[in-house]
Amino acid sequence: MLTSTDITGNTNITSSFYDLDGGGVLTKGAAIPGVPAVRGQVNLPVANLTTGDEIRFSVGGGEEQIFKVTAETTVDALIVSLNAATVAGSLTGIEASKDPVTGRLALISTDLNGGTDVTGTFTDIMPVSKQSSLQVFDNVGNPVRLDLALSKTGVNTWSIAVSHDATLLAGPHTLTFDANGQVIGEPSITFPLPNGGPFTLDMTGMTQLAGDYTVTGSANGNPPSNVKDVEFSADGTVYAVYEDGTRVGVYALALATVPSPDNLAVRAGNVYEATGASGTYQVGLAQTSGFGSVQSGALEGSNVDLGAELTAMIEAQTSYTANSKVFQTGSELLDVLMNLSR
Repeated sequence: MLTSTDITGNTNITSSFYDLDGGGVLTKGAAIPGVPAVRGQVNLPVANLTTGDEIRFSVGGGEEQIFKVTAETTVDALIVSLNAATVAGSLTGIEASKDPVTGRLALISTDLNGGTDVTGTFTDIMPVSKQSSLQVFDNVGNPVRLDLALSKTGVNTWSIAVSHDATLLAGPHTLTFDANGQVIGEPSITFPLPNGGPFTLDMTGMTQLAGDYTVTGSANGNPPSNVKDVEFSADGTVYAVYEDGTRVGVYALALATVPSPDNLAVRAGNVYEATGASGTYQVGLAQTSGFGSVQSGALEGSNVDLGAELTAMIEAQTSYTANSKVFQTGSELLDVLMNLSR
């Protein structure tokens, strides 16, 4: 039964962001409607506000400050949040307002003495959606296509939903990535597979890097297939090889050894029996604790020394030949004696 699949790939962080310049720098003396000429201001074209959008600004060439959009959906809501952050001290040097002419978000320097430049940008996270599919199998081997819909929801977050035949099976589930583009939090979701049991979609291998968008998966299930061969590995595992090329370990061969093999008792049928001198046998698996390994597809070699046996055979033949000559000579002498007696 299919129980899980691993999803790997890259969500391509760079395709999700659009930097919108805030209109440059307005410095002391610039003509800004409704703003004293000694104060600097920058207007930002804020649009399509979504969670994760960023407002970045710098006052007087100082360190860049960042404000992340959370629940704000309008310029007016942004003004309230920005000014609250300034009062709280998380932002400094500006006050937020709305440009009376353009209606854009205006960041105005709080330096009443003038001479302070304000620069800024607005980063808009545009909605990005990607579609992928994965074929898995149910309990009886029928193919089941899972449709994966991934949507960008924040700077480091994506939402994934799983469906089959337009029916939602799981999600939306949030995938969160750290600053290095690696998945953090909960990277997997579990849902019932049609005509199957609980199914887990593991996304630990996903990344969010500046590369191409790729999503691939491998499932621990296969369609019906017949066994066409059997293989043995060096560690004694017996593999069933199916017609589709899949190899599944179905059995592990057990090996036995004794402390003193030379003291085994020989029995009929080319077998040996453990004795008190050899010690009791111990059972284990190949390639563990000195049990050796299994060699597949090899014929058992003879334990006879062919050189020694050949030499012994030649010696025996020589002795036989010599002895036969002695008997032949004796027989001839006997014939001569018998002839003389006549």
